Amino acid sequence: LSTMTTDNSLPAWTKWALAGAVVALVGLGIAYEEMDIERHVPLEKMPPEARGFVETNFGGQKVVLSKKEQELFCKEYEVILDGGTKIKFDRKGRWTKVDCKYGALPMGILPARVERFLQTEYAGGIVTEAKRKGSRLKVEIDDRMELTFDRNDNLVGFDD
Repeated sequence: LSTMTTDNSLPAWTKWALAGAVVALVGLGIAYEEMDIERHVPLEKMPPEARGFVETNFGGQKVVLSKKEQELFCKEYEVILDGGTKIKFDRKGRWTKVDCKYGALPMGILPARVERFLQTEYAGGIVTEAKRKGSRLKVEIDDRMELTFDRNDNLVGFDD
């Protein structure tokens, strides 16, 4: 039987490669954190769909703040109106969230089928918030009940 000795030390090039990888990962982490940028963007500089949405549905309200939020792979826009309404848009200017803190969502924002359902089943209720996430639409009524609709505007869930 021969006796084998093992040397647990790594070659110098391997140590340098590992150190370089650690430095690169730390650098990427710092760069990723720095990519989270928020800056003021006037409504006129937002995507046309976002501008049109605000002008059509909230034309009587003044824009208090409008900004672009950019992360590494994501860009969003947000508008806050003088009545307290907050609207979020995706990178193309499609609304993703409308929160009317102190009032009702204007008619015409929600799909017609959803609006008819709400008028029939929740007559007198005030829709205060709507959120789109993927193929789902969540609608909040009277700041307490949340209804979820699928891509075909069918009610698929609720939470009170």
